[in-house]
Amino acid sequence: MRNLFGLALIPLLCMGVTILTALVIIFALRRGTKAINAQAQNLKSEHNQATSANTRWARGDLQGEIRPSQKTRPPVTCPACGGENPAGSNTCAFCGSKLS
Repeated sequence: MRNLFGLALIPLLCMGVTILTALVIIFALRRGTKAINAQAQNLKSEHNQATSANTRWARGDLQGEIRPSQKTRPPVTCPACGGENPAGSNTCAFCGSKLS
């Protein structure tokens, strides 16, 4: 009778350990899924904020730095050869003579 009880106890013990292991795995997966979902929501909200900023820039709601208009000086004409040189040049780029 004692041997029979021992033989019946082993399968019950194995089944109990299996059920307990399954419960631990299910608990861990549910907890991990909640953490992953929370992280995904954070990333989604960050993405939405970044996207809204980009669309604001595309619509023109955000303005770039406003610069005062620069006065453009006319090009300097060389008295020797008649070539047009950029404003502020000291020597002619074409003939090398000194500009006044």
